[in-house]
Amino acid sequence: GVSWIDEENRTERYAKSIAISLACQAQLPECLEKANHELNEHVSHGKWIAPEYVGLIYCNGLRTANALLFISMQNRLLRSTDEVERWNIIGGLACTQNYDHLVFFLNLAITPGNTHSFSERSRILTAPASNGEQSLITMIEFIEMKFAVIIDDSPVLLTNMLNSISWFIAS
Repeated sequence: GVSWIDEENRTERYAKSIAISLACQAQLPECLEKANHELNEHVSHGKWIAPEYVGLIYCNGLRTANALLFISMQNRLLRSTDEVERWNIIGGLACTQNYDHLVFFLNLAITPGNTHSFSERSRILTAPASNGEQSLITMIEFIEMKFAVIIDDSPVLLTNMLNSISWFIAS
């Protein structure tokens, strides 16, 4: 399961977080469905997510999320003033395996007038690199499509993206 259980000790919660991460990265349907359900309950009904599991639920809940949930989390990012919450949402949105969602998300970092800090913009553009081959391919295609915009905005952002891509390809 992906829910908090009061009786679990710290070691059990840590082991559970590793198991959730591995199971969802392996695309096990039960893991992805449970994480998506937990995230939907959190967004729709305010269900509490334990701090140890927030990043995992956001990421794996959004990995195969529908457009409504994805946009809801993106809107939550735009409204939030909590830096930790913003960090977790960015990490979660970067996990999507939907090409259109990922391109839309990457565009947040280079849209004129955006309100994201430089570090958030850099995280938006680099975080997908660690989420598998399809995400890497999408990032490369995004760079090809938006090269001029990215380089005009900030050569450092482009460098960060390319470094992330090359690091994850090599590893």
